[in-house]
Amino acid sequence: MDPNYSDQIILEIVRDLFSYDEAAHKRVLDHYFTDDAVLSHPFLTVDGTHNIRKVFRVWTTFNQQEPEFKIKEDVVFDGVTAVISVKQHLRPSIFPLIHFVVPAITTLRFRQESDKLLYIYRQEDNWTLEGLIQSVPLVNWFYENLIRKLVVGRLIIGTGSLISSAKSYIK
Repeated sequence: MDPNYSDQIILEIVRDLFSYDEAAHKRVLDHYFTDDAVLSHPFLTVDGTHNIRKVFRVWTTFNQQEPEFKIKEDVVFDGVTAVISVKQHLRPSIFPLIHFVVPAITTLRFRQESDKLLYIYRQEDNWTLEGLIQSVPLVNWFYENLIRKLVVGRLIIGTGSLISSAKSYIK
């Protein structure tokens, strides 16, 4: 298979997968996912494309803004695994003034089926704790100025002192 052809297909899959267009999302699930595919998300894990479609409907109903990514720069595909760097916009439809941007990583895992074609059998969406903390302004300030500087910094300094004392005691 021409590598440019497979790159073009993966870019189309990713674009449609993150689109809020239900027809595009359904097409991706129907043509490129196995029927027993698993979606693992920070809030839940579901099995089967039917259930993944339900999660998509709920997510797009309650969240009014599509994720953001650069199709050429933020998608890496090695022929078996695709990794996509995404900025999820958490903007609830019922509270439009609330808007958090959470950096996330989506991993699509492919396997070859009996027809010799690759299909997605697992989608893993991951959010880091640091990304979540950074996305909430007041929490971010509290974490950066109090937790990291006072608590974690003192913990590391204290541990260093303890190790230094233990080494001098052992000698």
